[in-house]
Amino acid sequence: MNNRLYGLSDFLASFVYLNLDVTIDEIIKKIDHLEFLCIGESRSKEENHAKEVFDFVKIYKYSNLTYEDIKEKGKELYRPEEEIQAIYDRIIAIYPKYLTYKNPYAKYYAISDIHGYLDILNDTVKNIRLRMNDKLIFLGDYIDGGPHSRQTLEYLYNLQKQFPENVIVLKGNHEDMFVDWFENNVNIGIFQKDEGLNTLKTFLKDNQFDIIVNYLRTGKTLYEINNIVKKYIKKNYPELIKWLKELPLYYETEKQIFVHAGVDEEAGEYWKYGAEDYYYMWKYPHTTGKFYKDIIAGHIGVSEIAGDKNFHDIYFDGESHYYLDSAVEISQKLNLIIYDTETNKYIFK
Repeated sequence: MNNRLYGLSDFLASFVYLNLDVTIDEIIKKIDHLEFLCIGESRSKEENHAKEVFDFVKIYKYSNLTYEDIKEKGKELYRPEEEIQAIYDRIIAIYPKYLTYKNPYAKYYAISDIHGYLDILNDTVKNIRLRMNDKLIFLGDYIDGGPHSRQTLEYLYNLQKQFPENVIVLKGNHEDMFVDWFENNVNIGIFQKDEGLNTLKTFLKDNQFDIIVNYLRTGKTLYEINNIVKKYIKKNYPELIKWLKELPLYYETEKQIFVHAGVDEEAGEYWKYGAEDYYYMWKYPHTTGKFYKDIIAGHIGVSEIAGDKNFHDIYFDGESHYYLDSAVEISQKLNLIIYDTETNKYIFK
């Protein structure tokens, strides 16, 4: 992935702050060996900004800094506090021995029910800037509906592989159905439900798809075609399928449970002990009211929950439940919820 977290200017600042004698060319070369989560800005723009900042700050050489030191020096460079915090987080991630203070706060970002709309996902996340402690949590249902099911899975797979401490990918009921079909010879009717093989064809090479279409025309049985498609997918994307099968079902914080559908709330604080997977991926209908932790979920369209077919924003029940499923195929948008542990507040995007 060519994108980078924060860009060259922040790495530039970290090298200068740490008393490392480098040139702008060396920094630009160094960036090719450092991979950080990002979403956004072009490299050329960052290179120009890096050069501008470098020319101004190269006279400063600092080491053994605290966050307050960096904050003060950053102000001298007219950099906003949010950007200064980002610089500090990057320094401590790369060179923790140099710094003595660690920001304890984090933001949790959550998105659900992407359903193969990779372009809309890219638009939703492109302005996210993650700090070291932040989490980007995907709540399931990445396939079926839009034109890029497999591509969406690959995007999330690569993102998590690159940034395992920041990116959480949960399993939804559509992934569960896919894995069940792939592993257990069930849901052969997936061919009938997958109109035009819209989902399955994203897992096939062009010639493989043509072969399957020909088989459908020449009368091969559904069972035979089913086995051929699975052989193709297994050959094409073995690591992706392995990852998909092993996705977790929920992510828990001190105050939240992030999950695709829900949990067994009647069990109270014992919701995860002995619970069936059904609750996490398939729970229906939705639950509202008070729970001892906030539930952030997708699965059921917010228009259904709100009783308004035109409502596609985040639904909050006024107590403990936040539902995100925007029916992306209709609304052409994805809801993004952000929880800030410093302010203890949610932000709806």
